[in-house]
Amino acid sequence: MATLIQDILRIGENNDARVPSVFVRLECLPLTTIGNRKALPVPERKANGYQQQNYASKYTTTEQKLMTIWADVLKLEYVGLHDNFFVLGGDSILGTLILARAAQAGLKFSPKQLFQHQTIAELSDAIR
Repeated sequence: MATLIQDILRIGENNDARVPSVFVRLECLPLTTIGNRKALPVPERKANGYQQQNYASKYTTTEQKLMTIWADVLKLEYVGLHDNFFVLGGDSILGTLILARAAQAGLKFSPKQLFQHQTIAELSDAIR
């Protein structure tokens, strides 16, 4: 199992968006007659030590708004300034939700900008 994870992480060095955002260890696969996914455990999405190290003492208003929106949409306790949206579990559907919430908060940017600038630090610089 450890070798598999190492191989996935090594592949992910060049393409972080394709690496799973969370691993859940199962004793066995829960089988149902109709393939009910509700039988699977829900993974916990918490910030890890790496993300906590990205803490900066001062944030701009834009950065604060984006951090709050991303944490809410991605269901995380904390999102760091340099955390990658896709590595945290973001996708195009959640990106659309982030765009809508950002617009409500007075922040305007395009889906293209979100996909090009995948961290809060990069995105906040791009939308100034």
